[in-house]
Amino acid sequence: MNDQVLAELIHVVESKAVANKLKPAVADVLDALIASPKEPQAWEPLQQDFFGARLPDGIKSGWLFALRNGAVFGNERASQ
Repeated sequence: MNDQVLAELIHVVESKAVANKLKPAVADVLDALIASPKEPQAWEPLQQDFFGARLPDGIKSGWLFALRNGAVFGNERASQ
């Protein structure tokens, strides 16, 4: 991911409207993690219109993850 895409994503996520929508979504994902103590993570896909703005080119979806402290995860994408 290049710096321009990251800057655009930060701008979208830090907007007040998105921040207000993230609070209940984060609470839901954390509740799911707490309800499943043997699972290393919980997640929720975010609706395409969740961000209320056009996402940078190449970004097709948004997901919210909560990772359990101490959980071990493999590399999502290995560099070649």
